[in-house]
Amino acid sequence: MRPSENFLSEAVRLREEKNSRRSLRIPEGIDFYSNDYLGFARSQAIIGSYQTKIQGLSQLGATGSRLLGGQHSLHQALEERISRLFRSEAALLLSSGYLANLGLIQCLGMDHTLIMDELCHNSMRNGAKLSGSKTLFFRHNDLEHLEKRLRDNPGSLILVESVYSMDGDLSPLTDIVALARTYQAEVVVDEAHAIGVLGPEGKGLVVQENLEAEILARVVTFGKAFGAEGAAILGSSRLKKFLVNFCQSFIYTTGVSLPNLLMLESAFEHFSASPHELKALQANVRYFSQEIGRDLASPIFSWSTPGNAAARAQAVELQAQGFAAYPVLAPTVKQGSERIRLVLHAFNTREEIQTLAQIMRQHA
Repeated sequence: MRPSENFLSEAVRLREEKNSRRSLRIPEGIDFYSNDYLGFARSQAIIGSYQTKIQGLSQLGATGSRLLGGQHSLHQALEERISRLFRSEAALLLSSGYLANLGLIQCLGMDHTLIMDELCHNSMRNGAKLSGSKTLFFRHNDLEHLEKRLRDNPGSLILVESVYSMDGDLSPLTDIVALARTYQAEVVVDEAHAIGVLGPEGKGLVVQENLEAEILARVVTFGKAFGAEGAAILGSSRLKKFLVNFCQSFIYTTGVSLPNLLMLESAFEHFSASPHELKALQANVRYFSQEIGRDLASPIFSWSTPGNAAARAQAVELQAQGFAAYPVLAPTVKQGSERIRLVLHAFNTREEIQTLAQIMRQHA
């Protein structure tokens, strides 16, 4: 065995000892786990539209970085469509939300102190690390703590999510923007779990609160409600020009492939033409809220089961009853805050939701 493989084996063994080893699995059962909020990933209408579109392709991959021959008219057309859809002056496509957050925060951090909600996604945290900037955290959604940070560090960059991915709660975005104005700060919002979900048109919390002009940058992702992959950074034309010159996760990455661009185009067309899935999703959120006696702000619900062993056992019980639901374990979340992360969808039936709520009540 190579010396390095001793380290690899020992690292995994320690994870097993803590009951926190991750492994890959193919999900089975009723979907209460995925981020396919609207069911677009399995939509036959979208699949059919996509299959028609790709018949006309004469090229598959972008073939390189968009700055070195990988730019295509489809990239430009889709970015213009995304800008119109989400009410932004400009948009820049990247391969994933992780890369978008990583590159955006790394280069914006060159000129800012970063003040971040303590529950922000790993991609935002790593972007902050790569920036080398002074980074401070404020207690989750705690406006008083945020104001204290801003008072000591005016002109900072505030980093938040509109919908937090583990508990499904919303950012008090309007109040955060007001604080940013007071302390000459800027705001960056990760809208990954809000687009396709929040507001009457599913365009995210920023649009719902009419804050488009107040936000320096938004990150919207397409691997969740839109059932595809990729992401875009939304902002001003000036921001886009800056990113094209300084965002390393854009500059040094092969452009999004042409089939994926057409997949996104089909998803956007369906999204704009039919509000049915969004209405069904929001109705299911209201129904589940009634069933469990808790007013949910989003389709994400966190069922607290502290301890890795307890969370795993609870997930196994749910799976035995036909539900695809999985535990979120430490160190992904803090020790003691392990949970089953449940997600509602437009395609979940009332009977499925009712049965799940009944199981939860039995364990209350």
